[in-house]
Amino acid sequence: MLRDAARNRSSLFGSRRDRQKTFDPIVRTVPDAIEAAERALEGWCSRAKATALADAIVRERPEICVEIGIFGGRSIVPCAAALRQNGTGVIYGIETWSPSVATEHFTSEENDAWWQEVDFTRIKREFLAFIAAHGFTEQIRILECPSRHAASFFETIDFLHIDGAHSVFNAAEDVVLYARKLRAGGIVVLDDIDWPTTGPAHDILKSIAEPLLTIEDDEGRPTCAFLRKVRD
Repeated sequence: MLRDAARNRSSLFGSRRDRQKTFDPIVRTVPDAIEAAERALEGWCSRAKATALADAIVRERPEICVEIGIFGGRSIVPCAAALRQNGTGVIYGIETWSPSVATEHFTSEENDAWWQEVDFTRIKREFLAFIAAHGFTEQIRILECPSRHAASFFETIDFLHIDGAHSVFNAAEDVVLYARKLRAGGIVVLDDIDWPTTGPAHDILKSIAEPLLTIEDDEGRPTCAFLRKVRD
């Protein structure tokens, strides 16, 4: 967790000289969308995870997708690109871009302090500009509210990506509220499974879903789990 917090700080507050200042011409393919998002948007979605998200959507052809925790958009863009390739489906992104919501429940002193310093206004602005410039407004629907407030909006979910606040309470709450909306056979993705605070959420998911794929970091540590729901 401390390693992730340090990486977070470096990624946002280090030099921005290498950041692309203008958007590429409108992206047409899923790989192009992934690469463009990596260059232009904030976040930590690895190429392996982005590709796995897109591949799952292309394969499963979901109609109703939900992502909890947009942040800079690095993971929702691959999903939207895959939906556009399919020619059907939308993804609802739930995000507050609010430091008070991000730190509502304790994770660690260093991690919570980092979230208090994030320039959410800039990150939100860059994300909205990106999806408008690349034509993803038909695939992406934004719910700007805490995830617990948005849960009642959905009756059935086909594809679910949980990457919201990582406190024990928030991660478990998101799983309890949203996994019950996921249809049998639907895919659920849980990020940062190597954090101690997301362990209970992962355990809940494993009680109702079968593992499909685990994404690892460069050092071989498991970081993201893909599962298929088999029971309520």
